[in-house]
Amino acid sequence: MGEAIGLLAGPEGLIGVAGAVMTESISADIAAQLEQGGEVAYTANSTGETITVGRDAVSKNKIEISGLVFTGDGLAFEEAVATEDAVAGRIGVFTEEGEVARLAVITPEEEDEETLSKK
Repeated sequence: MGEAIGLLAGPEGLIGVAGAVMTESISADIAAQLEQGGEVAYTANSTGETITVGRDAVSKNKIEISGLVFTGDGLAFEEAVATEDAVAGRIGVFTEEGEVARLAVITPEEEDEETLSKK
């Protein structure tokens, strides 16, 4: 048991490596957004029973939002990108009972929507 915990803990363990990769990824995203004249914000919250994370980015020509909610019952997500030409987004829920995802693309000319369900 001690060996298994050792594989997870510390800067060389799986948790430490995952944290380093996440930190590097967030740093690169922030740098890219600032380089393009945009802004980005990250949020994370844990209540003990629920974990939420989100990312919002705004630039001159685009708005991006995304978020995840983890609970003991499952996972829910949302993401959307809006430009002058269109809005595209998807939402989904995954539980033990199955999964549902919805994808939508809205342009000035048309609106497409697709629902994908799996039980």
